Amino acid sequence: MSNAEEIFKRIKNEGIVSIQRFVEERKEESEWLDFKNKEEPENGLLGENDKKTFAKALSGFLNGSGGVLVWGVETEKRKDEPDVATDLKPISKLKKFLTDLQNYMPEAITPSPQKVEFEPIEETTNSDKGYLVILIPQSDLPPHRIVARIKDIQNHYYRRTGASTRIMSHSELEDLFGRRPKPKPILVCKLYRSGGMSGATNYVDVSIDVGIKNEGRGILKYPSLTLFSSKGYEPDQYGLDGNGNRGLKLRKKWGRANVRHYVGGADDIVNHKDELWIDRYTMRISFDDARSEVLSPENVKDFEILAMINGEGILPQKFSCKIGKGRLIDFLENRLLPEDIPCYLVNEDSD
Repeated sequence: MSNAEEIFKRIKNEGIVSIQRFVEERKEESEWLDFKNKEEPENGLLGENDKKTFAKALSGFLNGSGGVLVWGVETEKRKDEPDVATDLKPISKLKKFLTDLQNYMPEAITPSPQKVEFEPIEETTNSDKGYLVILIPQSDLPPHRIVARIKDIQNHYYRRTGASTRIMSHSELEDLFGRRPKPKPILVCKLYRSGGMSGATNYVDVSIDVGIKNEGRGILKYPSLTLFSSKGYEPDQYGLDGNGNRGLKLRKKWGRANVRHYVGGADDIVNHKDELWIDRYTMRISFDDARSEVLSPENVKDFEILAMINGEGILPQKFSCKIGKGRLIDFLENRLLPEDIPCYLVNEDSD
C-alpha cells in the first residue's frame, strides 16, 4: 500500500475525528497530503479557483507519487517550511460539490485518470456539510497535462515534490514519456471442429479463429492485422458469429485472395491481457463420424499463417503460426485436445 493510500484509508476509518486532528496538531502538508479551502464554502458551486486548484492537484499527484487532497481545511503559509492546517472551513452542499468535481475531472487533464476515489466526510450525519477527501494515486499513464481553459496553467504538466506542486521540467517529461506503459500485441489462434452431412457424405470442418492478445500494460489502440494464409483454408463467409461479422473492419489488399487486411477505429482497443478475435479460417474434410476417422488424410493441409500486427504508437510486429497436418488429424480423431496444440508463436523478430 502506498503512502497516499495509507493516509486515505486512515481518514476514511476515522472520519471527522481525523479531519479535526489535522487542525489540533497543526498537521504539515507533505508530498502525499495537501489541504485546500474551497473558494466559497457556503455553497456547493464549483468556482473558477476551485477548478484551478483541482486541476493542479490532479496533474501534480498523478505525475508524482500520488497523494490525498483534503477540501475544507485552511492552512497557514510558512517561509521555507510546509504549510500547516489551522482552521476548518466545512463545505455546504457537499454532495453537489463532489458531483461537480467528478464531472469536471475529464475536462481538466489528459489522459483522464481512472482510479481517483472521493470520500465525503460530514460534520454530522445527513447534514450535507463537511469535507471532501480525494485519493489521487500515482498514474500508470503519465505524464498528465492540464487541458482546462484556465489562465496560467493550461497545457502545463505539474508534479508534487515535497509539500509543493510545481511545473515539470523538460527532462522530467522525457523521463515520464519514456516510462509510459506500452502495448505488447501477440497473435493468438483458437482451434475447434464442427461436423455435418453434405448429401451422403459426412464431413468435418476444422476451424481456426485468429486474433490479437495484448500482453503489455499499455492499451492497444487503433489495432490492425494483416494475414497471409496458407492455401486450403478459406475465411469463413459467416464470420465469427454466423452473421458475417468480424472483430475488425475488413479491407481488401493487393487483390490477392490469401491476403486480408483488418483495421480498427477509435472505439477498437485491446486492454492488458484481453483478446480481440478477428476472423475465422475453415477447411472442410471428409470424415467418418462413426469411426471418428478422417477419410482422406492426404487432403488435409498444414495450417500456416503469417501476420503483421500494428497499432498506435508501436512498430509493426511480425508473427507466424503453423499447425502440421499430423496434429490436425490427431485433433480431428480425438487423440489431441485443442489445448495440446500450440496455436501461436512469438514475434518472429524476437530472440
